[in-house]
Amino acid sequence: MHQPFCCFGGNKIMQGNSEGELNSPLGTVEEQNTRYKQVLDVMPAGVILLDTQGMVCEVNPEAIKLLGLPLLGERWFEVIQRSFDPREDDGHEISLRNGRKVRLAISASETGQLILITDLTETRLLQSRVSDLQRLSSLGKMVASLAHQVRTPLSSAMLYASNLGSPNLPAATHKRFQTKLVDRLHDLEKQVNDMLLFAKGGDNKVVKPFTIGDLVAEYRPMVETALQSNQVDYYLEVEHEDTVLMGNANAI
Repeated sequence: MHQPFCCFGGNKIMQGNSEGELNSPLGTVEEQNTRYKQVLDVMPAGVILLDTQGMVCEVNPEAIKLLGLPLLGERWFEVIQRSFDPREDDGHEISLRNGRKVRLAISASETGQLILITDLTETRLLQSRVSDLQRLSSLGKMVASLAHQVRTPLSSAMLYASNLGSPNLPAATHKRFQTKLVDRLHDLEKQVNDMLLFAKGGDNKVVKPFTIGDLVAEYRPMVETALQSNQVDYYLEVEHEDTVLMGNANAI
């Protein structure tokens, strides 16, 4: 006796009379269910199926790994109370009681809900490490900038301090060196304060207006000290001293 069959778009679906099995290009229903279960088992994300009453009717191994047992037959609300631990810094993720961070995607239908749970713990740890490396890089640049900016006033301060130790130094010269030493120490203090502001506020530095004359007056003593220590004669002529600039004079 021949088995009846139907054709749809050139594909034959064979129907057996004795067992009522349905054959298709995807195989029998049992074969499709097996493949469906295999896909669920190897998925890197947790999958939970809820019925219309909010009861867990199917889970995959990743969901069990993330949320723990029991799951099957449990109310989803009770699973939430048991396994989830929301925190203030969660953002788009949700923290679990085991310390992992996950993201939920929920799809609803007439037969229930499908919940996809993606573990983002490693991603967040990687982002945190990248952020730490960026902060270390910024710190290195800040230290290099500090060393460059502190070097000149520090050299001047050391030179003035060594001159103050001369036993035959006239009183007027002693007072002048002392004043210049204090000025250089104030310069160092401003540099350190700017670096502290940088450390607290990232790249934001103290920006204010100053003239070219102010800038020359600020750095002229340091230049003079370096030149005099090397017995160099120089002549300084500044044009447009009243020109106003905007920036951080200490960072120049």
